[in-house]
Amino acid sequence: RAHEYDQVGMITGGTGIMPIYEILECALKDPSNKTKFTLIFTNISERDILLREEFDVLKKVHLDMFNVIYTLDQPRSNWKGTSCLADGCMQGFVNRKMIKQNIALMTLSNKVKVSICGLPGQVSTLTGKKDGMKQGTLSGILKDLRYTKDQV
Repeated sequence: RAHEYDQVGMITGGTGIMPIYEILECALKDPSNKTKFTLIFTNISERDILLREEFDVLKKVHLDMFNVIYTLDQPRSNWKGTSCLADGCMQGFVNRKMIKQNIALMTLSNKVKVSICGLPGQVSTLTGKKDGMKQGTLSGILKDLRYTKDQV
């Protein structure tokens, strides 16, 4: 819903991107929506990045509303260092530092939401074990960073 959150952080990997893409496409088309979105998109290699061209276009068109950060487990040799970080490229699994640098701070209270869509291992590391389709008790990296169950 438009205006429900000031900032939404989205962390996903591989094909988990599809529902995230649908949400972003719809929200960014709404001129009344002022929510800012940040996506951390994890993949094994550069060739595995689904919808990369589409996300790069969304980033250019909605510069003040959307940012995407790609992170790879097996990057090519020039996918590292500050020059690539400036282009939104990171290496490795999503970690505390990536989240702290790129996702809205938990201090925004109910004005921030973090959505996770990925493989069970990634979800568990970030948010703890899920209870079916519900969050369950929040743990993992997001709990360590002091996000609440209502924010995730």
